[in-house]
Amino acid sequence: MAGTGTYLLIDRTITSLSGSSQSLMAQNMNRNMLILNNTGNASVGVNLVGGTAVIGGAGTITIVTNGSLVLDSNQIGNAINIIGTAGQPFAAFETQSS
Repeated sequence: MAGTGTYLLIDRTITSLSGSSQSLMAQNMNRNMLILNNTGNASVGVNLVGGTAVIGGAGTITIVTNGSLVLDSNQIGNAINIIGTAGQPFAAFETQSS
């Protein structure tokens, strides 16, 4: 992880996506790690810069079914938005210094 010390692991999992762009994580300038795992049955789009999530759109990363994204950086404090098929789950965690 970025730096040393004690970190809090915070569960931001969504059990049922809405089908439109929605908030996954609020802005958190203390966030130092992001763990995303698409546990659903279709691709999802994740916008890491606080904009509207659009699969294939600018600023949005597509995560395929069973795909994961792990970012270990002090530069991921923006709000994060997600879009995916309505009803599908998505696992998400963030860490921050305690």
